[in-house]
Amino acid sequence: RLDAGLFAEMSPDHAKLVRAALGVDPAAEADDGEAGVPHELGAAEEEPDDAVEPDDLEPEIVRLQDEIEAARRVQAALRQYLELLSGRPVT
Repeated sequence: RLDAGLFAEMSPDHAKLVRAALGVDPAAEADDGEAGVPHELGAAEEEPDDAVEPDDLEPEIVRLQDEIEAARRVQAALRQYLELLSGRPVT
């Protein structure tokens, strides 16, 4: 069971990312009308293609940079959640 009070101390974006990362259904708890998993957590995995054309390298680099940035946002949100959680007694 998650402490709803912790989410109130977080930014709405961080709270959504943490809920999605922990497998909590955001639709069940959403109070802002935006249901669903954030794009960066719900993106379908693409099948790797062993033969990458040189013309395709730039878009792939941009895509990978976007994936890295999305992972950093999730990591920052989880870090904030754990910091808030550690300041409270666990029941």
